[in-house]
Amino acid sequence: MRDSIVNLAVELMKIPSISINQKETEKVFDKIEDFFKGTNNFHLKRETKNGYPSMLISNQKGVLEFDYLFLGHVDVVNASAPLFEPKIEGDRLYGRGAYDMKGMISVMLNVFKSLKRDDLKIGALIVGDEEVGGESGAKYWVEELGLRSKVVFDLDSAQDISIISNKAKAPFFVKLIAKGRNAHGAKPWISVDANEELMISIMNLRKHFPYYSLNNVPETEWVSTFHVGNMMGGEGTNIISAHAEAILDFRLTDALKEEDLVEILNKSLTPRVNFEILKRSFGVASDENNEILQRYKKLVEEETGKEVVFKGLNGATDGRYFGALKSVVITHQSKGDGAHEDGEWASIKGFVAMSNILKKFFETV
Repeated sequence: MRDSIVNLAVELMKIPSISINQKETEKVFDKIEDFFKGTNNFHLKRETKNGYPSMLISNQKGVLEFDYLFLGHVDVVNASAPLFEPKIEGDRLYGRGAYDMKGMISVMLNVFKSLKRDDLKIGALIVGDEEVGGESGAKYWVEELGLRSKVVFDLDSAQDISIISNKAKAPFFVKLIAKGRNAHGAKPWISVDANEELMISIMNLRKHFPYYSLNNVPETEWVSTFHVGNMMGGEGTNIISAHAEAILDFRLTDALKEEDLVEILNKSLTPRVNFEILKRSFGVASDENNEILQRYKKLVEEETGKEVVFKGLNGATDGRYFGALKSVVITHQSKGDGAHEDGEWASIKGFVAMSNILKKFFETV
């Protein structure tokens, strides 16, 4: 299976399926269709939402409610042309999508194709918009088409193979709007500075969400955070600002809900600062003591010879749309590094290890 995994990964990586380039993404799905050509026990259904293509592969026709579902994406972030020319050096596969996540797409498809479990409803959802939010892919399938699964293998963790993510933070993008009164910069006492109102509000928020950096690392990464994504205000150096805005990127653990965030915002913002939630989404919170997660953990330890730990995921993946349904979401992948970077790579031995783990899981479930 090693050669088949590498060959398919390389073929998919050659296609520059940047999220905004839907025509190239369609070509990836054409390759996937070719991969399953000649097999009678797999059913492929393509969908398009807002121009973004996606595909559901199932071992039973017409099924939308699964026992187990593989989840992944074939869109990638922008890159220079040489990164779409995959290279193999020793154990490493280099190029855009090696780690995030065409390598793992190849693993899941090769494993899925090899399974002989007609007694189970098994599927694979492959989308083309994860890098831009997943609303036309995974969210569309879940909320509009009714896709469900008891267990989801989200093979997009960007962590070592010895780490399984059973939790993920919920992202919220919040816009702050400060209203002031402009005046000449030499007479601040006859004005209200919107920039100052905005900064005071942000510092009030810092009482609830400390500023972490290289110089202030938290004891645990499983903490709720925000950072200032952008900030703007003022019309000139010598004009006191009458209007200022900032967009804050919150990442909430399962200890904080949306209503908690709203309460903190209401208490922290000055009377001249209002807020608008631009985007809200779900986190993932699967119990690490769940029998399925524990069985999977044991298989990873047997395959790798390493102690395996559960760790929350700081970033967001499409698994959150299933986490909202209380599915058991297992976010995991093999060794690699450099997602979204020029030096992106993934371990070929890691691909093989992941395929062995997944095959053994379905042999024993």
